Amino acid sequence: MKILLLLLALLPLATPVFAEEPTLRRALTVYTIAAGADVASTGWSLSQPNMRETNPLVNWLAPHHAAMLTTGEAMDLAAIWSAHRLVGRRHPRLFRLSLYALSAVRFGLAANNVRHGLHQRLK
Repeated sequence: MKILLLLLALLPLATPVFAEEPTLRRALTVYTIAAGADVASTGWSLSQPNMRETNPLVNWLAPHHAAMLTTGEAMDLAAIWSAHRLVGRRHPRLFRLSLYALSAVRFGLAANNVRHGLHQRLK
């Protein structure tokens, strides 16, 4: 769990590292908040009875919730860093719009986690 908290702390710190312009920094901050909401809601929903992770990239770590969430956050950091290196430098607007689109998806996943967790809790 300590590693997960460390990665969650590093994700926002990674934002200004390659945010050359305020609009990119803003997009990265929104994505960081969305990713944090998704991770927090995933952790909470997995604590509910009969809930399981369906993401095939990390569900093999399902018995170890902290390791699963940490692995997911490490993949987030690697994906954002790679996307910035491969796309963001040449096409900053595309990178920024992609971050906003991914943020919307992550907020949707967080809402879905809460919905399913509440449903299981009320059963």
